[in-house]
Amino acid sequence: MGAAASAYYTTELERNVIAILFTLKYQEWSEESRKVVRTVHSLDASTDEIFVHKLVDATLIHNKLWAHISNETEDNELHYVYVSSFSENSLENYGHAVARRALEQVKMTSLLAPEFVYWNGHEFNPQEDHGYPSLITMEIARMLLDHYLVKNDTTYEIVYSVLDMDRNKVVLYLKEEVDL
Repeated sequence: MGAAASAYYTTELERNVIAILFTLKYQEWSEESRKVVRTVHSLDASTDEIFVHKLVDATLIHNKLWAHISNETEDNELHYVYVSSFSENSLENYGHAVARRALEQVKMTSLLAPEFVYWNGHEFNPQEDHGYPSLITMEIARMLLDHYLVKNDTTYEIVYSVLDMDRNKVVLYLKEEVDL
């Protein structure tokens, strides 16, 4: 195991669970100078968690929304997500509503969990959603791989996704698809 990876051991339901953690760094990227400006955030995460971190469109870190530009892995141990400040203009039709909803949320969870917000034509609104109690991390990643989600016979387009690290939520911004 390399220097960037570490292991921790814990007892869960009377079984030993071994998780290998890798370093993940959020690097602020400057298009003007074509280089990394600074490390915004660094954490140790499992491979499943890193998968989710890399699949979302943006990440909320300490109440600041960062848009993902790219990501990479170095020597199968160091993981990077390159980010820039989220610009409402970068997401046509939804940018302002995504930014506002991302910064308004306050409900937290101890385990990573999905949260769904629905487009009403003007803004994204949360709805009570009991259909997805705490999913395992790979199930959340699977949802992020899809462009559409069907719930109760209604098809929704996933227009954007934000990992809210402050609340431990993956927020999926959904727009109902209308059949013509």
